[in-house]
Amino acid sequence: MSIPVAGVKGIPASGSGLTAVAMTLSALNGSSTGGSAVVWPDGTAAPATTSINYVPSNIHSNTVIAQVGANGKIRIKNNGANPIHFILDLQGWYTSLKAPTISCDGDYAAGAWVTNPGDGADGVLCRLSAPAASSSDQTLQLNVNGVPQDSFTLSETSTSNFTTMLYGLTGKIALEAFLTDSAADGPVSAYEFGVGAWSQESLSPSVPHNSVTEPGTAVLTPLSPRTGLLPSDSQISYVVTDLTAGTTLTVPATGNEPAVLTDLPRGHTFGWSAKIRALTSWTTTTQVQTETWRFRVANEGETVPSNEPAEDSSASTSTTGGTSSQASAAVVPNGCTLSPDRWGNANFRPACDKHDICYGSKMNRKDCDLQFRTNLMNICIATYKPGFKRNNCA
Repeated sequence: MSIPVAGVKGIPASGSGLTAVAMTLSALNGSSTGGSAVVWPDGTAAPATTSINYVPSNIHSNTVIAQVGANGKIRIKNNGANPIHFILDLQGWYTSLKAPTISCDGDYAAGAWVTNPGDGADGVLCRLSAPAASSSDQTLQLNVNGVPQDSFTLSETSTSNFTTMLYGLTGKIALEAFLTDSAADGPVSAYEFGVGAWSQESLSPSVPHNSVTEPGTAVLTPLSPRTGLLPSDSQISYVVTDLTAGTTLTVPATGNEPAVLTDLPRGHTFGWSAKIRALTSWTTTTQVQTETWRFRVANEGETVPSNEPAEDSSASTSTTGGTSSQASAAVVPNGCTLSPDRWGNANFRPACDKHDICYGSKMNRKDCDLQFRTNLMNICIATYKPGFKRNNCA
């Protein structure tokens, strides 16, 4: 007799990684002869073993761990001479979590390195597939370069399929997908590809060159004009000089994170540069030395000029009656539309709102993106101390 157990009374569905069920097997024998019975996975040959023995005119019970067939069923066979009744009381189950699958569209196959500098800036579509959930709180987690990217709710009855767009990609991209619940994480599926030629880009400073800044904290890092990011595997070393005092500041090694300077003296001018090492192919690590950039800390009472992006002279214009007007639409800021407003303790909505407003203005959109990157870093650094992988602000 074949008996379905997968998906019955809270037991995980077939395909979820269900491997076995625990049950109390009772034999109600009203006949005058004894016998035995065996339980095994449906779709396989019956083993030469016994799951329960019974004697004439009696009730016998036994705890049985029965493997489940690929079709989600078990099979039971009575080896006695006369028909008897069996009661199966399911007590629990065992699962072996299956790894999800990952694939990305276009040229972004696992192991590829797409060298065109424009590739990846506009997003890469990736697809994920996960087995049916083995518990009600189980989800599919996607990390990109060690940082949580997305979390998906799983079906408890069938395979779940999802798509996600990845933006601002540069350098080595490492995707990790796994099932997770309140008890444990499942096996990880890894998928890697490379994007762009970051070392050929003209990097920009996070604090504009020759700008005047407010006293307090200065967050220094080179920025890609294409994505606003550097590769996740970057190793960055900084040289910062107080040009007014003629001294060199000690900047601790930061890995791929920005240099954060605090308590800078008013009126002092600083020069800084960075040396970046990162992969430019799977077999080549490239080192780039930036130019030296400068900024000055405002004097007491000095009005600090705005570092907001300049007007975009290439924006579309319309001419009416001999006058030219630049087209711009009023934008109502609506937070972060491609990711949550909050990640952990960090609230990124203010940065996203400023980015919306900038895009709706007459500003150059590339400058909007660079300013957005700086604002995000400032929020993240203010919220988290360095050292937490999932809260990496780089």
